[in-house]
Amino acid sequence: MSSVTSYQIKTHLQGGTGFPATDFLGGVYMNNTTDVELAAVDCDHAITVELKHDDTLSEETGAFMQCALLYTTVGGQRRLRVHNLSLNCSQQLMELFKSCETDSLINFFAKTAYRAILKQPLKSVREILVNQTAHMLACYRKNCASPSAASQLILPETMKVFPVYMNSLMRTAPLVGSTELSTDDRAHQRLAVMAMGVEDTQPLLYPRLIPLHNMELEGEAVPSPLRCSEDRLSDGGAFLLENGHALFLWLGQACPPELIQGLFNLPSLAHLQPNTIGGSQNSV
Repeated sequence: MSSVTSYQIKTHLQGGTGFPATDFLGGVYMNNTTDVELAAVDCDHAITVELKHDDTLSEETGAFMQCALLYTTVGGQRRLRVHNLSLNCSQQLMELFKSCETDSLINFFAKTAYRAILKQPLKSVREILVNQTAHMLACYRKNCASPSAASQLILPETMKVFPVYMNSLMRTAPLVGSTELSTDDRAHQRLAVMAMGVEDTQPLLYPRLIPLHNMELEGEAVPSPLRCSEDRLSDGGAFLLENGHALFLWLGQACPPELIQGLFNLPSLAHLQPNTIGGSQNSV
């Protein structure tokens, strides 16, 4: 972990006036509109940046981005780390949707929503998320998709799971106005997500479902995750559901006795004490 003085990002369109960074999202402090300051930074801390362009994009030269991080190491050394990135540009909306990264989008929407709840009612924030999602999909349908029935849902290939992500986001603790959730729990998750990178928000909103009943006990490989759906569960199986913060073990009613014996030292699932079971009688 290192202490940080400032973080800057500069962008430029070849032959143009550039496309400035207009917003920074994360656990940061900003004394002005360009410098981002952090008390410390580590591998688990990420900053989401929103860029805006008013100039014409050139497909030939593309766009260039430079990020500079000025920090002090634990040994007291002052260092400057610079990252340069070259990006392709396209004037075709279809190409934009083909290159869309759903995981990055939902990270951005989660952080903007979690910041907005400090100043706006939850209902308004949720409505904004729904309207933004509908606007993006309507834009694709109008400009990129083939004519179809109005009742048919048309989604770009890269955004087929985006509505699922958005629905999960609106069900998270900070965006649910329930009295059953404590203020501490909502505040904790809000602060955690504000510092998350793309790879962390993805399982938080779409948990990994890992089958354990076919796992080789002597092997080191972890079974490939399944689609997180109730249809994937089976009465004779054991599944691990994890989202990066919590683990849930799901055991089917017909789970093999030897598996129950090995996990809990009990002859069958029926011998488990009620206080060991969370949710339904199938979930342990």
